Amino acid sequence: MMLVRINMRTALAALCIAVLLIIVFWSRCGEFSHRPIVSVLSNGLSERVADTSGTGGQEIECVINGEYSVACRRDRDQVYLPFSFIHKYFEVYGKITSTDGVDRFEWSHSYSKIYHPKKKYDPRGTFTTFENYNVEVRERVKCISGIEGVPVSTQWEPRGFYYPTQIAQFGLAHYSKNVTEPEPRVRIIDDGDKVLENWIVSKDATISREYDQEMKSKVLKFSTSDHVSSQVWLKVNISQDFVLSLDVRFKPNSSMTVVLQNKDKKETVYLHYVTSNQLIYAQEDHIYHGIGTEVKWRRITRDLIIDMQKGWALQDRPKRKSPRNKFRVSRSLPWYEEYPTTPPLFVLNGFIYTLLGLYDLHVIEGENSISLAKKMFDDGMTSLKTLLPLFDTGSGSFYDLRHFTLGVSPNLARWDYHATHVNQAITENNGSIEL
Repeated sequence: MMLVRINMRTALAALCIAVLLIIVFWSRCGEFSHRPIVSVLSNGLSERVADTSGTGGQEIECVINGEYSVACRRDRDQVYLPFSFIHKYFEVYGKITSTDGVDRFEWSHSYSKIYHPKKKYDPRGTFTTFENYNVEVRERVKCISGIEGVPVSTQWEPRGFYYPTQIAQFGLAHYSKNVTEPEPRVRIIDDGDKVLENWIVSKDATISREYDQEMKSKVLKFSTSDHVSSQVWLKVNISQDFVLSLDVRFKPNSSMTVVLQNKDKKETVYLHYVTSNQLIYAQEDHIYHGIGTEVKWRRITRDLIIDMQKGWALQDRPKRKSPRNKFRVSRSLPWYEEYPTTPPLFVLNGFIYTLLGLYDLHVIEGENSISLAKKMFDDGMTSLKTLLPLFDTGSGSFYDLRHFTLGVSPNLARWDYHATHVNQAITENNGSIEL
């Protein structure tokens, strides 16, 4: 048994519906890849090789640093490595695109872009250019927790953990989008009172609309048996805005299933939201997201396409190893560390984000005030102007200064982090941040 209530006054999503089973159709599935790009490209390479004739496409073993092997292809003097290996080894990105019926492979060093601020930075507006961020689609995001509603990172732990930096980026990105984007399109399916739908109810199931004292409104009350065929469901034709938002109160062993169908490709995906503390698991076309076991009213807001993609990626996701770092203290200049350990690494992007936070705090306190935030910002800017040249590689940037503090090999910033450094510098300079 479960109780459901829709509250549209605080709805943040574009689709609001309380269901036991919903069928949703999407017509733009060509925009959504249902396998990670590394798998798609690897399969594409195999298919092309299978079509080659003559001397091309001979299989050959590639030995990587004498440690392990990957299957490659040889065409005379050329050896072709699968992009799935190159993607993971060099952390580069790529995808197959089609223009006028012609397939092309687009290669890029980073999924990040350089954004120029449209106006002077304002602490009361968007956070830098975060309205352009989509944290949830990143490969290092395992899923969006059905319990906490925030991203779960696999950056250093394949099982997933709550990474404060990633969660902050997720929140700031959605806040910035809320500031810049128009009001979402909202479609009320059933609110239990004024907007009503004709639900399909199996013989051993029931549905009723009752007033709930706690929610102070009418709710939909569902009851089913233990049989799989016992269902209460509704068919809805939706071709855009795949976001689901509802208030729900699950009893133990309850679940809600959303069925996504693509008529053109005859594909069906089942998204199950279950009373479980397990974050996510998947088996073929059935993807399960745990929403906790506590019996209480809660607001659930889910991006159905993201939930689908994370389930597909989970089945093909490669294993990751956790890096080990050592640190040493340097006290010549104040530096606000993203990772406050001993000794520090002088992580650049975390330090600049701290300066932005200090700037925001000082402006909110009053720009004419003399505060600790202003002093820390001024001291930090002095450190940044002094040490920033040490991060310049000539063609990119260093993620930190471990080669100075530890005397080890430099930690070159991935291209997405280098793009972050550039965006931060543009905000600091062209964004006219001054105190």
